[in-house]
Amino acid sequence: MSEWTDELRAEAIEAYKAAEPTEETSMEIVAQIAEDINMSVNGVRAIISKAGVYIAKSKSPSNAKTGGTVRVSKADSQEALSAAIEAVGG
Repeated sequence: MSEWTDELRAEAIEAYKAAEPTEETSMEIVAQIAEDINMSVNGVRAIISKAGVYIAKSKSPSNAKTGGTVRVSKADSQEALSAAIEAVGG
């Protein structure tokens, strides 16, 4: 990999814009640009992010809001297990 030049930065930014990225396609577009210009994916993402054109994927809502599981500490899990065992006469 070579060093980033102003021309290379401009090329990456223009290629990204021309691909009309969406939240779903943005990462694939960045990967393709990185491969095309022989630079790292993280480097390309940093350049287009700094230029203010990168479209990041939205963060998914937390599990608690979507009805998913909630993190429980190991101590709480052990206490719940002990209580369940005692409740059945164990």
